Amino acid sequence: MGNLTISKKIVVSVLAVSLVAFISAFLILSYYKGQTELYVHKDVDKTLQTSANNKIFAKKSVGISNAVSIANDSAVKESLKTNDRKLAIKALSTLGANMKASTEFKNIKVHIHTKENNSFVRAWKPEKFGDDLSGFRHSIVKANAQKVAVNTFELGKAGLSIRSVLPIIDKGTHLGSLEFIQGLNSVARSFDREKDAFLLLMDKRVSTVKTFKEDSIFKTHYVISQKFRNKPFMEDANSIDMKELFDKNHYISDKYYYTYIDRYKRF
Repeated sequence: MGNLTISKKIVVSVLAVSLVAFISAFLILSYYKGQTELYVHKDVDKTLQTSANNKIFAKKSVGISNAVSIANDSAVKESLKTNDRKLAIKALSTLGANMKASTEFKNIKVHIHTKENNSFVRAWKPEKFGDDLSGFRHSIVKANAQKVAVNTFELGKAGLSIRSVLPIIDKGTHLGSLEFIQGLNSVARSFDREKDAFLLLMDKRVSTVKTFKEDSIFKTHYVISQKFRNKPFMEDANSIDMKELFDKNHYISDKYYYTYIDRYKRF
């Protein structure tokens, strides 16, 4: 009986130690599994964010390059010097046709402004001009006031777009400014070709513009600022828990891994 009791105690002790070791091993493995997942998520976040940043930076570089080229066109400068809108309209029409034939820009948007921040010529809507832009177009005001190039995201009724604004100067005389406007469709298409997806959203709660197209509204508070949209991706994107996305910096659905960039902080 004494030996049996000792044997039972030994078995119980061994089982107890084994159980503690198993629990410890489980907790350690769970911890490292969690840490591994955390590192993997951070790595995926960084990879996707870097890709988006690089593609957007490339668009902005193209925008400022084209703005410089058009702003230095002699006809554009002459049109501002002589207040000849017809000359500017003809010059932009010719430049637009050349770009459409030889570049990926099929529907360019160029806007020329006076040095007083009034609209001079909108290439896509030449009949609308003369309106004062100083109250809401901060990039134009800065370009004209400081005579510097401004390359930024700015708001319009279609949402956010890249605005590359450059002062037009002729032999030291400030004549006005020129703006090359780009959407983000090419960025979205680039992601789509890579079997990924891209969505540019604007929080309309912080917008001075109050009216947007109904089909551009995303999850009540956001405006989709691009025309190209992958339909299966958009259907899945409607499942995003925005709070979880912002809290964790990522959100995982059954089909996609989502992360985001706060554009106001990065650009």
